Amino acid sequence: QRLGVTIQRLLTDNGSAFRSRAFAALCHELGIKHRFTRPYRPQTNGKAERFIQSALREWAYAHTYQNSQHRADAMKSWLHHYNWHRPHQGIGRAVPISRLNLDEYNLLTVHSYPSAMRVTNDGVKPTMPISTGAQLLQITPRQYEVLVLLARGYPIKTVSRMLNISVATAKTHACTLYQRLHVKNKGEAVYTALQRGATLEWAEAGAREVERPTYVCR
Repeated sequence: QRLGVTIQRLLTDNGSAFRSRAFAALCHELGIKHRFTRPYRPQTNGKAERFIQSALREWAYAHTYQNSQHRADAMKSWLHHYNWHRPHQGIGRAVPISRLNLDEYNLLTVHSYPSAMRVTNDGVKPTMPISTGAQLLQITPRQYEVLVLLARGYPIKTVSRMLNISVATAKTHACTLYQRLHVKNKGEAVYTALQRGATLEWAEAGAREVERPTYVCR
């Protein structure tokens, strides 16, 4: 509701939980039209299965958790990353939240850090100040830039081109930031950064620059 999204229709499989009277009563109370998929028709359940596989690969089995509660607590951060920062091939490598066309006020009510930078004609710039994100994670400003681009889904070659550095240098920055965050891969690095409060946010392309960065890309 806080994002202006109202659920009108719901499509589920024929699981006992969805067939229960309690679930039917809840849908009726909320004014939601509930329909079921056809039995033995896996095509209609393909998108849900795809999401489940992504969740298992990127959240449930991507990290070593202390216990089941630790894993459950990590789901909120992963869902935020999935909806706000992870590019999706099915919608042109955009992030799902971009389909809502939220204004800046709406963005700030959801994220804990205000937007301090914008994308300019010179290239893409993170919305959290570089120095703030780097200090928060105890990594260098350049390493934070690399991390934000990796979190956005760009391959390392694209990262090097966007930052005007060599591929070898970009790989070195990535490996070093993994070591400093005590993680093994990009997924763990993004998860750790979000857990520590880094937003890894990005502004919409083509927006006017509001505050120029105080660093120089080398």
